[in-house]
Amino acid sequence: MRKTIVCGLVVAAILVGAQAIRGRTASQEQSADKDKIGYDASRENEPTTIESMVRIAKAMGLNRTRRGSPVEEPSILKGVDDAMDKFSTIVVTPTEKTTQIMFLGVGLETIYRCKVVERANLNKKAAVCCGTEDFHKFVRNIPNWDEIPEDEIYIRASGGRIVIDGVEVEQEERPAGLEVGHTYLLFLAHDESAKIGMMSVGGAFELEPDGRLTSKNAPSRYPNRLVDAIQEELGGSASRLKDRIQQRRNINRPSIK
Repeated sequence: MRKTIVCGLVVAAILVGAQAIRGRTASQEQSADKDKIGYDASRENEPTTIESMVRIAKAMGLNRTRRGSPVEEPSILKGVDDAMDKFSTIVVTPTEKTTQIMFLGVGLETIYRCKVVERANLNKKAAVCCGTEDFHKFVRNIPNWDEIPEDEIYIRASGGRIVIDGVEVEQEERPAGLEVGHTYLLFLAHDESAKIGMMSVGGAFELEPDGRLTSKNAPSRYPNRLVDAIQEELGGSASRLKDRIQQRRNINRPSIK
């Protein structure tokens, strides 16, 4: 009996120690530059802001806090052909990932600086966002299109993870979270230069080394017809998707009489 009690105390001590170590790791991680991430101290007493969450967490002695998920939207995509008709299809590898505070402090957003591996399908219909002055006013730390190299693209997503004043703030990324160094095939809306973009809901896939496409879309209570179609119609194959893109180009190409 005594041996059982001693063992239980030892296990409990190990668990508590591990939690304390994790806590120190989070609090000792380098905090973000407040000016760069858009931190505004005047919002610390506004109850719905990131700044207020950090202030409250610090007052309670906490080193972690979590923001509710961004508003979940259903995917408008009806399948592969519909996705190609509405968005551009671009293969990218993120090289930098920066999380910052959204306009007015209402949440987090993450900016991905990406190397363009392939522009599999550039669709003029997809040039519907990210090019206005308002976009640059509301979203920080994205260069103007003419300052971005031809082989790069910046992509914005909602949510992310950041450390502010020793407090780790996390919010689920939507429509998808990407990892630096991994390669993805994305269905994107973008500006006219195709250098600044946003992922379509349900249109994020990791390109595996063997050529398979794996959905990286955030969990959703809504059905995702594009994910289903890529698996059922194309067997999850990136090469078959590119063949499908070429077939549609041939169909839509005006005939020469």
